[in-house]
Amino acid sequence: MKTLTKLALITFLVFGTFSAKAQYREMGLQSTSLMGVMYGPVFDLRPTLKWGKDFNKVYRFRLDRTYLNASSYQDQFYLNFSTGFFFGREKRRPVNDKFFIITAPEIGTYYATSNNYQNISPSLRYNFGALYRVNDHIAVSVEAPLSLGLNFYQSQGDWQNASMNMSLLGESPLITLAYTFIKNK
Repeated sequence: MKTLTKLALITFLVFGTFSAKAQYREMGLQSTSLMGVMYGPVFDLRPTLKWGKDFNKVYRFRLDRTYLNASSYQDQFYLNFSTGFFFGREKRRPVNDKFFIITAPEIGTYYATSNNYQNISPSLRYNFGALYRVNDHIAVSVEAPLSLGLNFYQSQGDWQNASMNMSLLGESPLITLAYTFIKNK
């Protein structure tokens, strides 16, 4: 677990160098919130990087649902890979010193591949929610996503059906815990 934590920190720092001119930066982990019984990964964590000139307007980039699975079954080798990423602009409107209303349009895609199969799912999302600033370095937010997406898949080398989907609060709310790096002046 310590190796995974170190790897995540190094990844955040590498992505942070792309925004070296920004005066305000946040790094965090995002998860989906669920009610009831859940089977599978407990936290479903997704690394998030936010940067901008000040706290009220930040760009955001996050990796989403990335996994790699290799297995062998009855002398057959299977390889599955999936990843997603989203980029957007988050605006924070203050209610008071610690509480903010968030709006955040995003664009991104999911990509999945395995033996003889590919799936590409580009989508537009609009997240809205609330952020609580615990102190100068820690912030917690909860967001509800609205999305409009397309789904294209290829099976056995041929592109098959395409579909469109729209979700109005159909996805689980997103919870983000972020740490703020404040540039010394």
